[in-house]
Amino acid sequence: MKICGTRSNHHRNTNRRETTRDERIRIVTLRDHLTKKGAPTPWKAIAKEVGINWMTCRAVYVRTKIQGSPSNLKRTGRPPAFQEEDIQKIIEYTMHDRNTRRMSWMDIRDNLGLSCHPSQIRDILASRGIISAFLVASGA
Repeated sequence: MKICGTRSNHHRNTNRRETTRDERIRIVTLRDHLTKKGAPTPWKAIAKEVGINWMTCRAVYVRTKIQGSPSNLKRTGRPPAFQEEDIQKIIEYTMHDRNTRRMSWMDIRDNLGLSCHPSQIRDILASRGIISAFLVASGA
């Protein structure tokens, strides 16, 4: 569980960490405040103060000025492989009669003319609570 004001540990195999919103605000505030007093503060001085790499500090500042907010943008993720109408078509075909309920995932995919991995068909049906007789018979 992420505690407010701490860095995220989601990169387990690297030393990279996501900067917190508080750290990003501090970077922008330091840069803006110290720039108003005279000459711009070197990024390395801000980095030393905050404890983050100077290139990261610079990137945070530039991104904040472009976006207008120190918050991260919403992560979009990978788009779904099938639209809702395609999922309904798969479900209707599978539940049509006894023979289609006993078909393998590959047969369902081939009969519908889909270009996907058979496990996607399985996952779609399982997410809707439909377990095929093939799934039970094959032990998958």
